[in-house]
Formats: sequence, C-alpha cells, structure tokens
Amino acid sequence: VNIEKPDFGNGLIKTEPFDFSDEDGLLLFNPECSREIRVKLKNGDVISTDAFVVDEVPFRNIVDYDEYGSKNNPYPTFFCKFTKGHPFARKLYFDKQNAMVYDESQLVEGTKA
Repeated sequence: VNIEKPDFGNGLIKTEPFDFSDEDGLLLFNPECSREIRVKLKNGDVISTDAFVVDEVPFRNIVDYDEYGSKNNPYPTFFCKFTKGHPFARKLYFDKQNAMVYDESQLVEGTKA
C-alpha cells in the first residue's frame, strides 16, 4: 500500500479511532457518527435513543496506517483489506444517554442499519 498515493477505491478508511474492541480489533467512528436508533433490550422493552455508530475492523484486516492523516483530514488513516465489500466485522451502537452498547441484532425493524 502506497500511503503517499492512496487508492480511494481500494481499502482506504479515513476516520478517527474510537477504542479497541473485545474481538481483537479496532473500533472506528462510522461516517454517520451518531443517529437515532430503536433497540430491543434484554427485558423485551423497545427504546429509542441517540447512539454513536462505530465499526469494528479486525486487526488482520488493517494492512497499513498513517498516524497523522492529511492536511485536510488530520485523523489517522487506516488501509484495510476489503472482503465482501467492506473490512468490518460488525457495527456497534454506543448509547449516549444510557452508556450501553448495542449490536445490529438488537435493532428493531424500521431502523436503518
């Protein structure tokens, strides 16, 4: 991967790191950043809440990185292997109000994934 002349159609992700995942990967802010979601809780209740959208990229899919980013986008840039159209293992939703983490299986029908 040539980080001086990146191929924007082949594995470049410009985003701010969020955290490390418990699945041996890196959590990256999704370009959506935050949005309203409806989720089903373990007790069966359905709630609407505002959540940060975060994508998990397994370390095995990150092939290179530029820790400083570019002049116009001064965030770390990750170069990833794309499989099945994207390098992500899963998408998570961090509830801003209740400090909870939800995954896609908890989204209620009608919520755009």
